[in-house]
Amino acid sequence: MSGPAPNVCGVISPFPPRRLGTADILADMAAMVWRNRVLAVLAVALVSGELFLVEAIMRHLALTDTRAWLWAALANAPLIMLCNYAIAAPLIGAERLFPRRWSLLGLPGYLATSLITTIGFYAGLALLVLPGLLLLARLSIAGPCVIARGLGPLAALRTSWQATRESTGAILAVLVLIRAIELAGRFAFSGHFGDPSLALGPVLTSLRDMVSAIGQTATIFACVAVFALLSGAREPAMADVFG
Repeated sequence: MSGPAPNVCGVISPFPPRRLGTADILADMAAMVWRNRVLAVLAVALVSGELFLVEAIMRHLALTDTRAWLWAALANAPLIMLCNYAIAAPLIGAERLFPRRWSLLGLPGYLATSLITTIGFYAGLALLVLPGLLLLARLSIAGPCVIARGLGPLAALRTSWQATRESTGAILAVLVLIRAIELAGRFAFSGHFGDPSLALGPVLTSLRDMVSAIGQTATIFACVAVFALLSGAREPAMADVFG
């Protein structure tokens, strides 16, 4: 793979009609991770460090019950969104997916988009799970649309909804695969899926947080790969994964 072709400065073209396969997304994601392996390692360190710090604070305050953990997770959501932005923006820049000069002014729009997507996802999960998963797939590139194309939250959500229509199944398969691997890793270190890791020792806690960070980082890379493919910035090329 010769790398993504840069967009014409200042020109924001509509997404061309395109249907992606699961293998297309995984191949482009793998190539993207390889090209940006230093960023990927730093991203995992950033997220795992943030998670470990939150758990250390909770342990220090003796907040060990599940209800306290849930409240802490809710309070930590804005920091997680900031971490996601700190990963996605440099990645999109490194992949030359900006049609114009990037600006920090996109941060509020990214946070608002992430908040809307998260609320929609959990609301959908409450409705027999499937609606939440479909929303997760259909809105998966809303964040990259804000960063790369300077769209507002509503425009980014609308663009993502329209662009992913023909590739919903493939995107969902990739996101579910990443989440399943992450949950399996977390279970391996703690013996359960959803309970807090405060009862674990520091070593196991850090390892479990690293698994979560890898899953979160992989999800961001997957969404950016989907954006690159659907926007027409790059053609699917499974044969040249590490070219």
